[in-house]
Amino acid sequence: MSPSTVPVWIAGTFYLLFSKQYKDFRFLSVLFAGLFIFMMLSGTSRSDRLAFAYPAAFAGGAVFFSNIINRYNIAWLKYIILAFLFQD
Repeated sequence: MSPSTVPVWIAGTFYLLFSKQYKDFRFLSVLFAGLFIFMMLSGTSRSDRLAFAYPAAFAGGAVFFSNIINRYNIAWLKYIILAFLFQD
């Protein structure tokens, strides 16, 4: 994963973990965070082993940023996020 995507999947993980609206998807966040921590602590893991869990974290991040943009009416933020994600 590209370093520029880190804010999106971290925001998605925390949003799915703590949002009351998406409590049905909390297990995806717990799965991702648990595996991420386990693999970081093991020291012998590769990043591709977590690849199956990234789509859920990205989806949570997309919902989080979409809610922020719509709630505060800051449409210009989506262009900054897109430019940041596609900088690689």
